[in-house]
Amino acid sequence: MRKLRSVLVVAALSLVLLPGCKGKGDEEKKGEEKKAGVVEVPKAPETADGVVKEFVKAFGDKEPGRVYHLLPESYQKDIQGLKDLAIEKLDKEIVDNGLKAFDKIMSGVAKHKEKLLANDLPIPGISKEAMGGAVDLIVKLWGVLKDAGLGTYDGWKALDVGQFLLQNGKAIMEAVMEIAGKTEQGAMVGMMAGMVSALAVEVKETGADFAVLSIGMGEDKKDERFVKVEGKWIPEEMSKEWAEGMKEAREELQEALEGFEKDKEQIKAMSAALLAAATTFEETGDVNQLLSAFEGPAPAAE
Repeated sequence: MRKLRSVLVVAALSLVLLPGCKGKGDEEKKGEEKKAGVVEVPKAPETADGVVKEFVKAFGDKEPGRVYHLLPESYQKDIQGLKDLAIEKLDKEIVDNGLKAFDKIMSGVAKHKEKLLANDLPIPGISKEAMGGAVDLIVKLWGVLKDAGLGTYDGWKALDVGQFLLQNGKAIMEAVMEIAGKTEQGAMVGMMAGMVSALAVEVKETGADFAVLSIGMGEDKKDERFVKVEGKWIPEEMSKEWAEGMKEAREELQEALEGFEKDKEQIKAMSAALLAAATTFEETGDVNQLLSAFEGPAPAAE
């Protein structure tokens, strides 16, 4: 139970990315931010138990942006840095081709929904009865991402992920939870959400830079130690594992990007083929032709 609770807290606190604009700190700045659609960054609670209560409430309200801003600022920058590294190293043409193809696939799915459902549209883990609702939610989720500017390479490059979550996180989390609820693991998803919402917290001991909290449900509670990092309370376990976890994440990303660079020309050809197939799928709803594009072009003769 303790391990599960830790996983829930760490996973939810880690779902998130870098805070929004900073600098002027006056009425002029607020006016500019409001005009630009920038959401005011929420202030983290000043006590460890307040942080847990805010996490539970934000999760229940389906607002991951509030959860994100519970993280220390350097942690936020670490996560933003992963996004920046990935998009900087990826090829613009390949990314735009992939995003355009996905947009056309979503358009085709919406346009030919009844035809696809009649021919058993394959979505792993979702029952035939729930397929129609799941399709609608997936198309809706893509619409949210696209409206937020994530339909292009330039949109991803300019992304301030903290502001993105504050502005779009609720709509995304609601759609994801609904889609997850329609899968074969839907009952487990609902149970996990219920467990988080039912978490209660009690202060057992507190000091200037540490606190021991009793966290759990009903009589099943365990002590968890929290520490202050950059003025914010986080689980001590997270503070000990963060640096190594981020190091591993950067190394894995670098390895993947090196593989991408090595095969870039082949991937570029595949992305062009996928875009062409997606364009045809949007017009005809022919799934087989779309799936064949993922096989990529035949290798050149030696």
